[in-house]
Amino acid sequence: MQALLTLLIHSVKARAALVVASVLLFVWWRVWLTTPSWAAGDQYANWHP
Repeated sequence: MQALLTLLIHSVKARAALVVASVLLFVWWRVWLTTPSWAAGDQYANWHP
């Protein structure tokens, strides 16, 4: 029972870490997407999606 509980806790922690990483990646992508071309330099503006 104790091992099962420990596994469950680690699973929750792993899921939480995955969610946090996904949110951070999404936020970084949105910021990068909305960054004006002048901030990155005109030569890099064409690399924006």
